[in-house]
Amino acid sequence: MTAPADAAAAAVALGPPATLASSQPFVGCGSDYQLSPKSQWLFHQYSTFSVRGQTPSERGGDVGAVRKTSSHPGLLHGSLVVAACQWAWVTGSLDHVKVPFLHHKAAAYEFVRQQVLDETQVLSETTTFAIATLALAEGAVGDLDASSKHLRGLQELALRRRGYKVAGPNLPQQMLDMAADRLRKGKVSVLQEVIGATSYQPTIIALLFTSLWDLANLPPKEAPRYGWWQANETLSDRLWQGYTKNLDWEISRDFDPDRNISMMLNSDPKSSRASYIATFFYLLIAMNDTHVDCVLTVWLLEQLIEDVEIKEQDMISGAFSRHLWFWSVLLGAAVADVAAPSSPDEARQVAVWKTLYAGKIRLASGILRLKTWEDARRALAEIAWAEDSTAGEAGLRGLWEKAMSVKVYGSG
Repeated sequence: MTAPADAAAAAVALGPPATLASSQPFVGCGSDYQLSPKSQWLFHQYSTFSVRGQTPSERGGDVGAVRKTSSHPGLLHGSLVVAACQWAWVTGSLDHVKVPFLHHKAAAYEFVRQQVLDETQVLSETTTFAIATLALAEGAVGDLDASSKHLRGLQELALRRRGYKVAGPNLPQQMLDMAADRLRKGKVSVLQEVIGATSYQPTIIALLFTSLWDLANLPPKEAPRYGWWQANETLSDRLWQGYTKNLDWEISRDFDPDRNISMMLNSDPKSSRASYIATFFYLLIAMNDTHVDCVLTVWLLEQLIEDVEIKEQDMISGAFSRHLWFWSVLLGAAVADVAAPSSPDEARQVAVWKTLYAGKIRLASGILRLKTWEDARRALAEIAWAEDSTAGEAGLRGLWEKAMSVKVYGSG
């Protein structure tokens, strides 16, 4: 990974003008789509760097996402909206990218409007991708009402695509369900310590949020301020208060829907990332599919791995919960496992992520001295496990055993 200081310096470079060939003209565009200068800069950043957490990293040969999303203006608009949010985390403000953010967001909305009015396109993967990017962007800026509407729209499209047949949950969804069950019962005491720390992980806040409010109850009726409601508390409200009472974190302090002022949630990259990751978790639930678009999957993995790696040394020393770190690693591995690559570039990219997470699984298993699957299952149960069900066990066992079967050079 590129060092943060070096990457931040490199990130200000302006790339060459970007003319994107498109075989599917968008809203009257001809065969070529010319970006404005500010959008050129944002596209250059997006095509040159990926963003893990708040740190840009040079893509190198990792260009699958760029090739796919620049092949169609409809995909490009959504990708640049998300890219603007990611660069706001790097720079600490949305101001630098606000113009392209608002432009491409409006264009993405128009693209989605046209797609859903066309019966031949409404169920297409392109439509799903565009709506997903809007949900993520609205989540990142704190407009939970808008992101919730997009998520419910995705859920409806997924049901229509399957002929309204209910599909079984994918593995990440099963893990989230298990965590939700434990959190609602107040059985994961280690999370109170982790959430109350000033160095909290956005992934953990996202996990807590999606556990307490299911998709049908979004957005919460009254946004919590600094972890507290003023009136009309529900059980979920009180649980949120209990977990976050020592944390200065608020859901939507800086979004003004009446004036459409877009800012990072709480003007804080970590808060924005937490809401973005939570939206991703809801996406997995809404789409309820065995496989998820590879570009979307990688965007989520880039956030999850940052929280894993930033706590790795603390986990090794025992300053951070080893069981929680192990569970987080399995969640990332499960997300990588549902990625659906549609090209050789994407397949190579997914393989890299699977290898990375397999190494993290071996690291945690070695430190926790997990020799068998039963050992690993007990370790996972310290955080989240369905005590009366075997749902998800086969998939998790497969991931763990595959990772542990890899012989590492020099390990004997």
